[in-house]
Amino acid sequence: MADALVAQLGKLVGTWSLDKSEKFDEYMKAVDVGFVMRKLGSTVKPDVKIGAAGDEVFIRSESSVSTHEIKFKLGEEFVETTADGRKPKTVIELKDGKLIQVQKGDGIVPSTITRELQDDNTLVCTCEAKDVVCKRYYKRNEK
Repeated sequence: MADALVAQLGKLVGTWSLDKSEKFDEYMKAVDVGFVMRKLGSTVKPDVKIGAAGDEVFIRSESSVSTHEIKFKLGEEFVETTADGRKPKTVIELKDGKLIQVQKGDGIVPSTITRELQDDNTLVCTCEAKDVVCKRYYKRNEK
């Protein structure tokens, strides 16, 4: 099953290193991340690994500070625990080669995170909440 998922995910599968961010602090403010976590989040440059195991997709973020991973089945709602401890109801779908993650729930600021390839070596993660649009650019890492 993992092979079929990997084929579906295509070139999104791999390890990606954060290259640059635009408006990440503003996005974290919009989704109510606390001051200390925002400052910490603004300083780390994580590697993100996208892949599949069994019938689940995983997105793992690793930095010198922490490792955070979500595992999910495409199109099925689950309760996510974010790196800062929020617990949104999340659904992630694959549409037109893009991983689209929608977070919502009681006491949760609705947010959409879209991961897509700009070219074979650049993954763009667009984070949207309220009127804020953040972009994070990752370069393919052959680790």
